[in-house]
Amino acid sequence: MAAGVLAGRHFRVLSLVCLWRWIVLTSCDVPWRYGAVNGSVTLDVPGSTSFEDIMWRQDRNKVTEWRRNDVETTYPPFRGRISLNKTTGALTIFNLQPSDGAEYEFESSGRTMTRYVLKVLEPLPSPTLNCTSTGENITVSCEIPEDYESHQAPIRYSWSCPLAQCNNSPEPTMSFQKKDGFLQKILCTVSNPLVNKTSSIYLETCVPGDRSRSRYGLIALPIAAIFIFPFVRYFLKYGRNPRRTDSS
Repeated sequence: MAAGVLAGRHFRVLSLVCLWRWIVLTSCDVPWRYGAVNGSVTLDVPGSTSFEDIMWRQDRNKVTEWRRNDVETTYPPFRGRISLNKTTGALTIFNLQPSDGAEYEFESSGRTMTRYVLKVLEPLPSPTLNCTSTGENITVSCEIPEDYESHQAPIRYSWSCPLAQCNNSPEPTMSFQKKDGFLQKILCTVSNPLVNKTSSIYLETCVPGDRSRSRYGLIALPIAAIFIFPFVRYFLKYGRNPRRTDSS
């Protein structure tokens, strides 16, 4: 009985070790490559020179194979969508589809020499900037659709504006003070490993009431200048010597 229990424990430990090794080998040691839907990606073979035979697999299924002095064979669904460099072993996949995302292996002479995990990304949408005003605070949120963020590569956020808090902030939200000024232009950039998209917003749009006062003030300044400037010019010309007469 004790021997059976001990054997069962050893089996469970061995199973956990094997599971851990599988997770580590497939998640940590295998480099990632990214490609865009309908785009292309190249999986290279580091340090390669020349080969007598080449085999690429996708999740253990053959993609293409070639032997020297023989024709290359490509398997569906990759027919017409790949290019194999028979000197370096590099594989280029065109017209990428989401189903192409998988683990790829390069083999030569029966040895696995290179592995990649390919992730095919949908087009990155432009972010939407929304803001709320509470008291003297303005909060700006940089948002993209949740379904994109949860199923694609990690998204990075960055901000740009004349204010110090925009420097090196990786958060999707940003806080400002009304005293910072309503005319500040705030830009948010979202990026994945392939591309980035930027949207902007003015703080004045977050506080409609205060925005109108600020706008009217700006409009009033040039109008006032138009009327005041002639009086200032007249004063500078004649004000210092009001009794000046014509010397002739």
